Amino acid sequence: MIKQFKGSSNEEIQILVANAMVNQGVTYGHQGKSDEGLNSYAALIEQFKDSSNEEIQTQVAKAMCYQGITYGQQGKSDEGLNSYAALIEQFKDSSNEELQLQVAMAMVNQGVTYGKQGKPDDAFNSFATLIEQFKDSSNEEIQKTIANSRANIAEQALLYETPEQVLIRVAGAEKYSDNPENLAVMQFIRFLLDDKTIEEVFTALTKIPTEMDLTWNFSEIKDYLTDNFEGIKQQQIQAVVQYFEQHKDIEQLGAELGVKG
Repeated sequence: MIKQFKGSSNEEIQILVANAMVNQGVTYGHQGKSDEGLNSYAALIEQFKDSSNEEIQTQVAKAMCYQGITYGQQGKSDEGLNSYAALIEQFKDSSNEELQLQVAMAMVNQGVTYGKQGKPDDAFNSFATLIEQFKDSSNEEIQKTIANSRANIAEQALLYETPEQVLIRVAGAEKYSDNPENLAVMQFIRFLLDDKTIEEVFTALTKIPTEMDLTWNFSEIKDYLTDNFEGIKQQQIQAVVQYFEQHKDIEQLGAELGVKG
């Protein structure tokens, strides 16, 4: 399809070609062929980067975002950051909500990547820019993205802010989120700071639907969790972390924590 119609000047056909290129890249990714996926995204971006059609622009933005994610999966975090930066720069002033959502997601991914690189200041700046730019958006998906960013900031604040400052960030994250995973993570952070009991953390975990895929892995604070706690509390912390990684058996977790559901 792409070969036959890529030279068309008809915008409706161009939209279909751009969409096919994105789907092609995603499908290569599912097959484990990340380089081929990157080639699809790069070809789309090169061909349509100057298009003024907003539907095509949305596909370009998606390609840039997926490109960044794929680079991250390959361990090429700097290349991933370049993709996110290019997306943000090109579309940050768009009034189109689909493009705004892609920009917001790129800012989140940018912040997470900086966190994994051990650059908390850069991570904070990415999240803070996102919140400032889109805090008044009425788009539900963008607001969810902002809520996730507040939770990420609260977690990373553990590394270099005072407990009092972290708890203020936690309270802000809780205020703006109804995501049960985010809320459970905030309870866990409170537990780390002796502001909640392990029983309260467990109660929050039981409120996460069993069919919900968990995305939190605490990768940015793994060393913090290992180095700053010991004894029973360390065992409880590792049990919770493993539950997020596996999300299989809440009753088993309760037994490991010594609490009842």
